[in-house]
Amino acid sequence: MSGLKGGLHLALLFPCTLLTGCGAGDSTLTDNDEFFVEDVVTTTEDPFNRDQLMVVQIELDEEDFAALQTEGRTPGSAISACPDDDFRYTEFRASVTINGQPLDNVGIRKKGYLGSLSEEKPSFKLDFSEYQEGRYFQGLDRLTLNNNRQDPSHLRQCLAYDVYRQAGLSVPRCNWARVVVNGRDMGIYSHVESIRKPFLQRAFGDDSGNLYEAQLAEFGSYLNDHFQLKTNIRANDRRDLDEVAELLQSTDPQWLEKLAEKLDITEFIQLWAADVALGNWDSTSGNTNNYFMYHNPADERFHFIPWGTDAAWSGDFILKPGLGPLYRTHQLAKRLYDIPAYRAQFEQAVADLQSQAAAPTTLNTAIERYKTITASPAAAVSQLQTFINGDGTTPAWQAQVDHALQTEGSGQTEYSNSDEQPSCNDVTFDLALKFSASTALDSGTFTFTDPDGQEINASILIASYGSQGVDSISYQLDDSTAPETHALTIIGVDVNDSYQPYALQLSLESASARAGSHNLQGFANSLMLFRVADDQSIELIATASSGQIVIDNFDPQAGLFAAEFSVQMQTFGR
Repeated sequence: MSGLKGGLHLALLFPCTLLTGCGAGDSTLTDNDEFFVEDVVTTTEDPFNRDQLMVVQIELDEEDFAALQTEGRTPGSAISACPDDDFRYTEFRASVTINGQPLDNVGIRKKGYLGSLSEEKPSFKLDFSEYQEGRYFQGLDRLTLNNNRQDPSHLRQCLAYDVYRQAGLSVPRCNWARVVVNGRDMGIYSHVESIRKPFLQRAFGDDSGNLYEAQLAEFGSYLNDHFQLKTNIRANDRRDLDEVAELLQSTDPQWLEKLAEKLDITEFIQLWAADVALGNWDSTSGNTNNYFMYHNPADERFHFIPWGTDAAWSGDFILKPGLGPLYRTHQLAKRLYDIPAYRAQFEQAVADLQSQAAAPTTLNTAIERYKTITASPAAAVSQLQTFINGDGTTPAWQAQVDHALQTEGSGQTEYSNSDEQPSCNDVTFDLALKFSASTALDSGTFTFTDPDGQEINASILIASYGSQGVDSISYQLDDSTAPETHALTIIGVDVNDSYQPYALQLSLESASARAGSHNLQGFANSLMLFRVADDQSIELIATASSGQIVIDNFDPQAGLFAAEFSVQMQTFGR
């Protein structure tokens, strides 16, 4: 890999920091038994005991497990302007032993949307009643096992739910499990209660209302389509969403009073304050992502349920610089912040959480209590605590929040979601890449026809020449994920277009960072194409949607890389 020569410098972009963020849930859109189950069997045992690590041993056919591992979306297939909602994971049959209790004929499938997808360490859904109706384990008819790919400390999710709970939100229960598949130790997982009818019954005392899952979703004429209805699917009556969207767009001076009849505003403010106190950018207020809404028939109002909290204590989003700390992407947060009484309520809620549930002393005590149970790697724990407590160069997150509150978010960028009908004009095109890198010389090309029909032949070698040259193939190990992600940034210039630079971000999880053919898998194994502007800002053009990554040589210690492959890229609704 040639040395940096000055001029253009492109920072590595890590795969969990893309448009849809990290995590997100499943996209089942048809009625099925998971929402129409019998009353949960009562038990004296607590399946969410924090003081004892659950041990889950899974046995299934090796061919089935191999097939399960490879299933998953690619960014190109998932973050399209009009994504395909028909994607389904395959259900397999397994034998499971939980804390020594055997259960045969258990349904097992992979879970995850993009950020948590992994072949090496997949997340799982275990369904005890798939093949034996009415069967439960300690009052649960299924287990949701999150792989902690974006939470190598294993601590962020459960601790974040604790803060949301103390903020007054209804949240899923959470603890930890060690998962073993066919004798292979897969490591520590977070065991999180599924947001389904049993949860609704426990949290709200009524499970008959509409439950929606939000994936980059908020209220709006077209944005409402981003909410996935999870209950009452056959009826498909979504007028409750439309009523709130109309009020938020209304010029009626009584809009706020009328909105309070449809939505628990105080509860939303508490949720927003917790997002801020936790530095959870991939959230309701930060990225309009990773939450559920339940329209409770008991009070005829929407209630917010946080979900997918593995981005807590990470603060900001590389593709939305200046997003935090006050997180006002959700239009409701924007509008409430401009009303003095509600701004004061929000600021007080943040202060209360920072002095109690999200106080550094409280969090540090909890981390010390649980890190032994979770076998948390020391480096990952240290990274989490540095964010909470600060160090010699980076102020503690609470200090950053306090400064933002005092300056009313000065310098912060307020992002918005476009409430327009998506064009669905995704463009697919082939990209061929052949490259090699060494400590002496980087060479090769990547070729493609851009979405405007222009033939691009980007030279990696020429990108490293001259006073404006760069290290055209650079490598970095991202240890903020588990398994670790190996990232190559590959820069080429189009000699036929005034040496216009383009950049490829190739990401490989640890098991794929070796010679051989590897499947595309979420952000773990991905290829993203960027155009670099004169001011060195970057524009995401497309991501790989199909194909395989073929590595000929991968030796980071020696600085040697070589690959040649062809994939299909997909743009996002131009």
